[in-house]
Amino acid sequence: MADTILCRQCNTPVQRQSIDALSGEEGVVRIKVTGLPVLVCERGHRRFISADFPLKLLEQVAGVKIDLPVARKQGLLFKKLHCSQCDVLLGADKASRTFQSSATVGDATLAFELEVQVEVCTACKHEQLREEGLVEGSLSAALAHAFQGAEIRPPG
Repeated sequence: MADTILCRQCNTPVQRQSIDALSGEEGVVRIKVTGLPVLVCERGHRRFISADFPLKLLEQVAGVKIDLPVARKQGLLFKKLHCSQCDVLLGADKASRTFQSSATVGDATLAFELEVQVEVCTACKHEQLREEGLVEGSLSAALAHAFQGAEIRPPG
C-alpha cells in the first residue's frame, strides 16, 4: 500500500494536479508556463512535486536560445545605445519577441513561453537586446514571480 502524502500546512492528503497557466515578469522578460504539475490538498494549498523541481525547470528555461544581437554602447561618460547592424542611435522604439519551448522534468512535460522586450532600430528595423546578460539575469526572478503568483510553496 502506498503512503499517503499529507499537506504540510493543514495535514490533509494531497494529489497531483496541473496548473493550466501561470506567468511572471521581471525586467525585460515575461514567462508563461502551461501544465505545471503540483501537489494540491483539498483546501487548495499547493507545493512543488519535488524539492529540486524549480531548479531543474529553471535550468531548462535558461537553456532556450535567444538568438538576438546586442546593441552597442558608445560614449565616454554617458553611454548611448547604437544599432548593432547600422550604428544609428537607438530611440524609444521597443517591441517584444516570443520564444516557445517545452521542458521535461522527471515524468512531467510542460510548455513555456518567454516574451522578451527588444530595442528596434528606427532606420533599419533591426531588433536587438539592450545589453548582454539582461535576459538571463531576469529569468529566475520572473519564474519565481510566476510561482508566487500561483501560490506554490516549496516542498519542505
